[in-house]
Amino acid sequence: MRTVTFKSVLVALAQRCGLGPDPDDFTTIDAAKLTSFIQDRYVEGFEWAFWPELTRLEQRQYRPSWLVGTAYVVGNEVFNEADELYYTSILNGTGQQPDLSPTYWELTEDMDRYIAYEQTGETAIGTVKNLSSKNPRTNQKYPGNLGFELSNNGVQVSALAPVKSWIEYRIRPTAQFTSVAYDGATAYVVGDVVFDVATSGECYVCIQDGTGQDPSTSPTYWTVQEFPYILKKFVVYAGYADYIRSDGQQRTAETEENTAYGKLSETVDVEFGQQRQPQSVEARVY
Repeated sequence: MRTVTFKSVLVALAQRCGLGPDPDDFTTIDAAKLTSFIQDRYVEGFEWAFWPELTRLEQRQYRPSWLVGTAYVVGNEVFNEADELYYTSILNGTGQQPDLSPTYWELTEDMDRYIAYEQTGETAIGTVKNLSSKNPRTNQKYPGNLGFELSNNGVQVSALAPVKSWIEYRIRPTAQFTSVAYDGATAYVVGDVVFDVATSGECYVCIQDGTGQDPSTSPTYWTVQEFPYILKKFVVYAGYADYIRSDGQQRTAETEENTAYGKLSETVDVEFGQQRQPQSVEARVY
């Protein structure tokens, strides 16, 4: 995915708002306000269309794979990679391979077929675009499109679907942004978000408790919060509309917001039209 730094977005928005060209030039309150606008508009732009860079196509199974070291209890359902079938545990145990252990496992009948929104080792599913029995990139004429619906369990798949299905989906807009600068003397805990304004210009989320680990050089402690390149123009223009609306300039804000959506439409044209993306465009209108 093409990205830009959070600092570049913050500075561009600040300049449109008539604030200083550097984060040090405007107040903590202004920085926090602009960041909140950026966060909200980032999510809106992210979910506006099935952007190619933010959309994934993967083959998924309906239950976790059986693992030799896992302790299973009666009722657990697993996918057995040895024969690519689903089994249900009928006796508590560890290490018994399903297709070789009929005392512990039986073939699953009438299984509730669904792809969980979050599966171990897989990217969390955001919005589903399509489901098929074959890879639509290699079977463009007859991908075997499948009907699906959403439930609390995940993406419910037809009972006629194969043992695995191909799912095309938009990833979740999970990046978190902040204007609070990283402080080497602060003890951070998992989930804290900081702005490395001095070095990389990126925001980072803490993934391991620690003190003194520079976010830009400590990937075991921090994960960068990527900002998609394709959303920068929209976020800057829409963020400006939010800023002047907060100042009571409602009519001008509406005009600027229309300009922002125009920038988003231009991005749709470039991403789907000029680059000749083979998929149909699905985007909101304003």
